[in-house]
Amino acid sequence: MDRLGITGGSGFIGRALNARLDSLGREQEALQIGRTDPGVGRFARFDLDAPESEPLPDIACLAHVAAYVPDDQHGADALVCERANGGGMLRLLAALDLEKLGRVVHAGSFHVWDAARPDRVTNAYEGSKLSALMLLRAHAQRYDFEWTSLGLPYVYGPGMVHGKMFRTFIACARAARPLELYNGGRDPLHLLFVDDAAEAILAAIDADAGAGDVDIAPEAPVTVAEVAETIVELTGSSSEIRLLPGDPAAARPHDTSPARERLGFKPRTTLREGLAALLAAGFGDA
Repeated sequence: MDRLGITGGSGFIGRALNARLDSLGREQEALQIGRTDPGVGRFARFDLDAPESEPLPDIACLAHVAAYVPDDQHGADALVCERANGGGMLRLLAALDLEKLGRVVHAGSFHVWDAARPDRVTNAYEGSKLSALMLLRAHAQRYDFEWTSLGLPYVYGPGMVHGKMFRTFIACARAARPLELYNGGRDPLHLLFVDDAAEAILAAIDADAGAGDVDIAPEAPVTVAEVAETIVELTGSSSEIRLLPGDPAAARPHDTSPARERLGFKPRTTLREGLAALLAAGFGDA
């Protein structure tokens, strides 16, 4: 039996998780599960979108990091979101021998991690993440395996695919164009650097027990203005930051103590460090 299975190992967060395992000399520990072989360790082909799939090998712990949905489809295409998240979770669990499965670590969403608050769901993507979480809970109760669902906020860093705000700010800063920020730039952002996301997943894999719902967002949000100001500073730009009128959104309440107490996890990367790494990787270059 494989100790660990990882879905999404060739994706943005999955690559960071595999890099972290590699840095610890544990790259051969995981069975990579998905459509694309990330070229690390052993590989089992599995399509989360396929109506039927072959059974997967027995594993003790599953880190489900797949189910990528493009940012521009979060609110527009409910079917795409549900197929990737709720449907993907159901097909994945159906392909495993749940009697032998010890734990599932799910890369969930910060916006829906409190499933007792369905009113927090505001678009199709968040609804599909909640669907996946409820399916995980139901199967864990039925088959008596441990589970952790990590409430990921907006994860950024080298290798990310979209990041429209970051691209726009970087492009404006490099061209010395003004950065115009609505709502006075005061809208709150819960950002998590990709290496910290990988560290949280690994902490959940290695924990003594399943941790249930765990919010891993930083303790305090940053503002859009802080992101813009830091990018202007790091690029040495002369761009003016223009604060346009409007009322900022309210920050979502969250509790970071379970991450510290159950997983021993706390994000370590500052906004400045994360943005510096993003720029050094050439993100936003034409």
